[in-house]
Order: sequence, then structure tokens, then C-alpha cells
Amino acid sequence: AQAAIDDAEAGSALARRATLVSCEIQGLSRQAVAQYLLGSPDRAAPLALRALSLLSRQRYIEGSEEEVLQACGRVLCATGDNERGQHALDAARVAINRKLEALADPAWRSAYAAIVEQRQLLRDN
Repeated sequence: AQAAIDDAEAGSALARRATLVSCEIQGLSRQAVAQYLLGSPDRAAPLALRALSLLSRQRYIEGSEEEVLQACGRVLCATGDNERGQHALDAARVAINRKLEALADPAWRSAYAAIVEQRQLLRDN
């Protein structure tokens, strides 16, 4: 887990210096999860909040917005910030449903809905 933290931290720092905000957002959310799993919730929550703050100012990110929202939401709920965590999880559900509605091809829609994290979040709704 420490290697994941180190990689995410280095990637986030590089993205910040290069002003690649969407990469920084993803790196921060992954770093938050890794910190939480390593047993450092006091470090995890601020990283999740920073990722969500940056995400709120971005129109689009390269990658999965719902992945970031889910990761940060779960970290925040697990560290006791249920209100902001639930808000992020609700936003992830909206993003997932928006993508499902936009996928006209049934095979693509089925494949997207079958992703474990998507399935779990939709089931928890």
C-alpha cells in the first residue's frame, strides 16, 4: 500500500506542476484511498476533499468522474464525514446513470453497468 501512496503522491505532484488538473484529481482520489487503506484516515480525508474541490471547478476530466466521486465519497464516509461523502456518492450515481442513458448500444451499456464499482453503487441506491 505504501508503494501506491508514493506513486499517487508523485503523480499528483507532477500533475499539479504541469497544471494537468484532471490527472491531479485522479491522483489525489487514489492517494486518499491508499492512505485510508494503510490506516491513515487523518491523511486520507483532506486528500479526498482536495480532489472533490478541484473536480467541482473542472467541466470535464480525462478519465472517470464517477471513479473519483466514488473513491472520495467512500473515504469521506469511512472517516466520519457522512454528509460530504454521501453527496459525492449521490453525484457518482447521477454520473453513472447519465452515462448509462447515453449508451445506445446495449452491449456497451451492459459492459459499463457490469463494472463492479458501478454495479455496487447502483445496488446501494
